[in-house]
Amino acid sequence: MTGGPSPDRPAVSVVIPTRDRCALLREAVASVLGQEGVDVQVVVVDDASSDDTSRWLSSVEDPRVRPIRLEPARERTAARNAGLAEVATSSVLFLDDDDLLAPRALARLIRALDRHPSAVVAAGTYATFGAYGPNELPRRPTIGRLPLQRQMWREVLWGWYLLPGAGLWRTQFLRSIGGWDESRNFAEDLELSLRIHPSPMALVPHVVLRYRQHGREVDAETEANWERTNAEVRATFLNRLDPVERAGGQRIVDARPTFGRALADYASGDYRGAARGLVRGLRVAPALLTSPVLGPMLTGMLLKSLVAQATPERLRRRVRETRQARRIT
Repeated sequence: MTGGPSPDRPAVSVVIPTRDRCALLREAVASVLGQEGVDVQVVVVDDASSDDTSRWLSSVEDPRVRPIRLEPARERTAARNAGLAEVATSSVLFLDDDDLLAPRALARLIRALDRHPSAVVAAGTYATFGAYGPNELPRRPTIGRLPLQRQMWREVLWGWYLLPGAGLWRTQFLRSIGGWDESRNFAEDLELSLRIHPSPMALVPHVVLRYRQHGREVDAETEANWERTNAEVRATFLNRLDPVERAGGQRIVDARPTFGRALADYASGDYRGAARGLVRGLRVAPALLTSPVLGPMLTGMLLKSLVAQATPERLRRRVRETRQARRIT
């Protein structure tokens, strides 16, 4: 559809920041233009690309695509804000240039915003694809089973993330809180997901984003730096909560290492260690059991770990081999 907007189809904008990934950008733009049930506008922010990006964007005749060129480069959070400034619709999604939207992603997300007027962002989940690293497996995180509205700060403190391409924002709200934090080019999604508190999210129990893996190996020092940055963001958020919320949030943060070891044990087939860690973590942060997102996941893993301990080793080995067979290289 390249004609004018339809009164029967909601209008929504997608901002795509990009730099030097023209081939991937074409796929991302195609996934947006192919959205069903909405009138879409695409703002592509070219962050000083030196490849064929500018030439390709100039050749695109679809009026739904609006290119913006930044010179010099300003990095992705500034590029997102530059795109946000050009948005004319009431809702906006930010898609990374190497990811893809599921065909009905925008229709599902905008329906959730309509259903929950006080929610400031509609959040779906994602499924990974692409090239997986040596310690990676395909992922499809849960977001619960029912569409509902909820404050998600506890889940975010635990480690649940709203990836940019999985969230449809109310444009005016996002502008009112200052948009993306341009001082950050890592953990900016974590910071923004926490900054909206106490506003709720509308949860959409569907995969709306295909999140591309590139098979990169990450060294221990880089991972440690990432974790320090995430910890700083969480600590800053906790400091602005009232004492009751801060105490509950701190328990979740304190339990994160225990849950991390339990999840690693579960992935490696050490079900005894997984069960022990999950129980310890839930004792420290029992509020997680009430989460419609994390509660079912954690209790399900605990039950599976308990059952697995009573399962013959031969069968457990077969399960592990099946998981390994799903690895994509």
